[in-house]
This record gives sequence, structure tokens and C-alpha cells, in this order.
Amino acid sequence: MSYANREEISEGPSLCNASKDGPKAVLHPKPDLFQAEISFHGWCRHLVTSVFRTRTAFGAFVRHAIQLPRDGSKVSSSPAFPVPIPYFGVFDRMPSGLSLKRRSSIHFRRAVVLVVLALNFWWSGNRFIDDNLLRRIPSPSQKTIIRRVEIFMQVDGPSIPSLVVASGRRFPQLVARLSELSSALTAIGAQSGPYSHTFQGCNQEVEVNNEVIDELVPYRSLQASRLKLVGSGNWDPLPFLDDNLAMAFTNPDCLFRECNFSEVPLPKLDDPPAEILSLAKRWDDLDLLHLHPFCVPELYPEQCVKIFNCYKNRDSDRQIGDRRGRNFNEQAVSGPSKCLPMGPDILELFLDAQRQRLSLSVTDRSDFYHQFRTSPTRCISNTLHVGFRREELEGTKALAKFDLAHSSMKSDRLKIGDGLLGASRFPPLGRKRPGILYPAFASILQGDHGGVEYACQSHAGLLSSYGLLMRDNRLVANRPYRGSSLLEGLKLSTIFSR
Repeated sequence: MSYANREEISEGPSLCNASKDGPKAVLHPKPDLFQAEISFHGWCRHLVTSVFRTRTAFGAFVRHAIQLPRDGSKVSSSPAFPVPIPYFGVFDRMPSGLSLKRRSSIHFRRAVVLVVLALNFWWSGNRFIDDNLLRRIPSPSQKTIIRRVEIFMQVDGPSIPSLVVASGRRFPQLVARLSELSSALTAIGAQSGPYSHTFQGCNQEVEVNNEVIDELVPYRSLQASRLKLVGSGNWDPLPFLDDNLAMAFTNPDCLFRECNFSEVPLPKLDDPPAEILSLAKRWDDLDLLHLHPFCVPELYPEQCVKIFNCYKNRDSDRQIGDRRGRNFNEQAVSGPSKCLPMGPDILELFLDAQRQRLSLSVTDRSDFYHQFRTSPTRCISNTLHVGFRREELEGTKALAKFDLAHSSMKSDRLKIGDGLLGASRFPPLGRKRPGILYPAFASILQGDHGGVEYACQSHAGLLSSYGLLMRDNRLVANRPYRGSSLLEGLKLSTIFSR
């Protein structure tokens, strides 16, 4: 049984990658997280890391169990659970120089151990199991169980790479695809023969139906009237940014690097000019439109930004900026996001109900990205691919601002400085008013690879200026928590006190 038109199964790109067809957003060119090829060997190789990254109780159980030594003096008398660990020593550091076949064998044994531990964890009711029971030599019936697990994994593990379709953040794709498979099997009436343990299979194609719910097609072409925009770009984050991020935020051109765009999946810039003009006027209503005369589409076509809709509800969509070319052209930005705590970090809270209480407080800024005031250089980094004549932009606040700034231009260096905030990559403007102006977004686009760093650090600085997020009380991922009665965490958006 196979899916017809499997390229349509993908829910769409994350902000990490996308195909070049259709409206999608990207930060860095990485393998597609929603639709990719993986081999059985690759799955076994990544399984351990994937379990640890969950930071769950099962992950902690696995981390503990794989360090246990074998107890060769005790043989299990149990017919089934808990099943002892089948292989010991396979999680030791892999020596260099091993052949691909040997490495594949070790990765497979590691995967078998994880599956057995998962079965034990499920059997125990999600609790840790006595170490002595896991260290025993398996009984004959337990060896049969282990061998059955290996056979099942080998049967389901093709040697050639196969297509893997991952689910989205809220799993609408997973639910829809499983529902389609279930309905197809029900309609076929598939069953095995009475004298055989094999399934005969079938060659039935399962059609993809993404019209069941709107969430199955979350990424859509630009439709300015559906975009929900809040914020007017009036908040200055510079007082709350460190020097390195302040420079990158103010003048993103300093991040430029030499690059080859031949293998970069650039956005397909095919939105109608009328729709882009409508978008520009939506931005102008909120003071989020910046107009400039620099012909980015001709001079730097790879850096043009594509705006597309991301489904929010039946009445509105979120705005996402596809900055694949511009993001690829810039060096990576290092910031506080690597130290953000995870949800499981706050699970082990113990209270004495007789004497203590837990209070929870949340602080957040709605539509934080669109509240940032940005420099002209950063605005130009968000330029769309279509320019407009002045008469098409007549009546906009952005055009009035541009004319005012252009009319007051001076050549006195003592008054205007060296133009740090200007667009130094472009030729200087003359006295004549330009006839074509290009629209750009005057804040941070969701899709900017540095956006999360600027947002996190400036938000933390804002909270710190009011006495929050102090070092002893703050929970971060790179140092132990040392507080006693107050727990504060950025990005958790919560402050705990008792």
C-alpha cells in the first residue's frame, strides 16, 4: 500500500527548511524536517540521541540502564518481564577504524537495547526497574522475546533509504494520514490466510486528502487581507542588547560572508504586484512600512524576501518572511537561545502543602517581533521583490516620511556622521526624487535567523531592569539552579515563587 503523490504529504516547511516551490520560510539549508529519506542504519544510529533529547523520565531511565554492568552469576527465572538488557558494552565509545558493517551492527544492537528497555518501562508503569533484574542473564523464554524483537526490527528496516514523513507541531498531518490508512485497510478488508502467518499485501494507493481540515495546508500564498498584524515597531531594544547583538541588529550587513547561491533553495518570487501593494499598505497602517529607492531585486536578487501566510484560524493567518537567501548570506548569530531552559527542568518541584504554596506568574509581550524599532539598514534587509511608482504609494505615511528625510539630506559629515545606519552597499542618493520605491518591513520578520536571539536578550534585559531574572534565581541550561524560594526562567515565560 502506498501514498499517491507523496510529495504532497508534507505539512510544509519549518523555519529551518523548505522546498523551492511554493511559499515557505527558511533559516539555514538543512535536510527537510517534514519529508526526508532515512535508512534503517541511519534510524538506529540516531535513535539513542533522539531518546536523550526528549529529556523525559524514559530518557533518564535509559541513560541509567545502559551504564549497568552484566551480572554473569545470576540467570533470570522470569518467563517474560522484566526482560534483562540483551547486550552490554555496546554503548561504550566506538573505536576508530571500524568498518561500516561493524558500525551498523553496533548501532542495531543499541536500538534493540532501547526497544527492550521501552517494553520494560511500559510494563513497569513508567517506573524505574531494579538494577539487578536488568543485569541478569536472560532466561530461554526471554531470549526468544529478544530474538522476536530483533526479527520485527529487521523486517521493518529496509536496507535502502525510504521516505519519512514527520508530523507537524500539533500532529494534524499524522492524524490525517493514519486515518486515511485505516480507512483504506477497512475498505480493502485486508486479512491473512488461514494456513499462513504471512500477509499477502496489496497494491492499493491511498489518496491524500488535505481538505478535511484547514490545518493540513498551513502554509499558503500571500493573501494580505487575511494577515493578522499587531505592533507598530516603536520599541527600541538597543538599551537591552549586548554589544555583539546590538551591532548585528543595527547593521546586519556586518554579518555578510562569501557564499554560493547555486545550491540554496531560494524562494519563488511569484506573488502578484497588486497583492504586494496591498500588503505594503497593511504594513503602512501600523507604521511597519519602510520605503527606499535601492534596487535590491536587480543588485542583490537572492536577498529579496517573500511573505506568505501561515494558517492561524478560519479568519486570519500569521505572517512569515521567507529570507532564505538573506539568511544564507549572513553569518550565524550567537545569542542566549542556546541557554534557554526546557520544560522538564521545572518538573521536580516539591512542596509541603502544610507550610508552602506555589504561585505562578507569567509575563509576555504580544507579537513581540513586530514591536521592534529597526534601523534603515535592517529594514532594507527585509525588501520585497517589486518596486512601485510614487503615485501608487500616494497617501501612505511611509512615503511622507521618505520625502521628509530626502528633502532634509545634508552633506555635512559633522551632522550626519559616516552613515553607519545607512545602506552603504548602494550608491548615494542624488537630489532628484526617485520615481520607483521598494517596500520593506520595518521590524523583525518571523523567519529572520537572528530574530530569536534579539528577542530573547532584549526581553531578558527588559525584565532584569525591573529586578527580575536575577542570576541566583534564574534557571538556564548551562549552569545549575542555586535559588531556594524563587525560580525564574526566560522563554518558559513563567516566574515561580513560594
